[in-house]
Amino acid sequence: MIPRRTTPTPNRLYDELLPELTESELKVLLVVIRQTYGWKSKGGRKQRDRISVGFFRVKTGLSRRAISRAIDNLVTRGFVVARTRTGQLLPSKESRRGKKGIFYSCCLQHGSFVPQTRVNGSHVPVTNGHITKETHLKETPNKTSGSGKPNKKDKGVDRVKNSQRLTDMERYREIMGQNGL
Repeated sequence: MIPRRTTPTPNRLYDELLPELTESELKVLLVVIRQTYGWKSKGGRKQRDRISVGFFRVKTGLSRRAISRAIDNLVTRGFVVARTRTGQLLPSKESRRGKKGIFYSCCLQHGSFVPQTRVNGSHVPVTNGHITKETHLKETPNKTSGSGKPNKKDKGVDRVKNSQRLTDMERYREIMGQNGL
């Protein structure tokens, strides 16, 4: 049973995006999720809602500039979609500037997420075609206690010898190298 007065939140927010989002982006995204998935409509949850900058300001405590930057980053990265009442896509801050009645929708469910990463401050789509996470390993020297014997901590532990996880940057370089970029 789902508790009353709660908002279903996509697991991708916690599993993939939380470390990547700035505080402002997270606050704005949570408002979009609350104003859409947090309300029931005929046939399910709301898919979009008209949200004003003033409403974002009240709910997040952020300045207009911080909200604008956060919305721009979320739209650019594909986490949020902005449209007019008639459904016209507003993909850039220039297309949204001066518009009243912008409808926002969250794009974290049902495969609509486009994974992206930051490179030198810019958002770059990850184009390896995989959304699922792979674990890549790299070789490391055996750790011993100085006497040439393995550490007592390692006794009885089933693990892959001489390996550890790649860092995010090492994995990114590996992916970009495979794609010829």
